[in-house]
Amino acid sequence: MVYNKFIKALSEGDDAEIDCVCKQITPLLKRHLMLRLSASEMDANDATQQTLLIFYERWKNKPLIKVDNPYSYVITTLRREYYKIQKMHAWTESIEPYVDNSTEPNQLEELLKNDRHGIITNCLAKLNNRNKQFMEFIFENPDASTDVIAKHFKLSQNNVSTRKHRLFKLIGTCVNKNINRN
Repeated sequence: MVYNKFIKALSEGDDAEIDCVCKQITPLLKRHLMLRLSASEMDANDATQQTLLIFYERWKNKPLIKVDNPYSYVITTLRREYYKIQKMHAWTESIEPYVDNSTEPNQLEELLKNDRHGIITNCLAKLNNRNKQFMEFIFENPDASTDVIAKHFKLSQNNVSTRKHRLFKLIGTCVNKNINRN
C-alpha cells in the first residue's frame, strides 16, 4: 500500500522515493477529505500539503518511531490538519462582522495627511540645493541601496549613510517644530 511506502521512504530518508510517493499519496489524501469530510478542494489541498510537510519535518528532525498502522496514522494527522483549517475559518467568520472594511476616505485623515505633506515639503525647501537633491533621490528611490546612492552622487558609502542619517534627523526636527507650532 502507498501509505506503507510513504512511511518507509521517510524512515529511510530517501528524498527521491519520498518525492515519488508524495506524488502518489497527495491525490488520495485530497480525495479522502473531499469524499469523507465534504472538504472544499482548496481546504483539501491546504490540509494535504500541511500534513505532508508535518511528516517530512517530523522525520527529518527526529528518529523514526515504529508505526503499526501507517494508514491510520496518516489519515488521523490529515483530519487534524483539516479540522484546524476549519476552526480557523470559523474564527475568521465570527470576527468578520466586527471588522470595519470600509474604504471610504476619512476627511480628517486626508486633511492631516495633506498638512504633514506640506510641512515636510517646507522642511525640504529649507535645505541647500545639494542636500535637497540627495533627499529627493532617496524619496523617489526608497529601495535604493547605499551603493547605488553612492555611485549616483559620487560619494563613499560611509558618507552616504552619515549624510542620510543627518538629513533625516534635521528634517525630523524641522517637522516636529512645525507640528508643535500648529
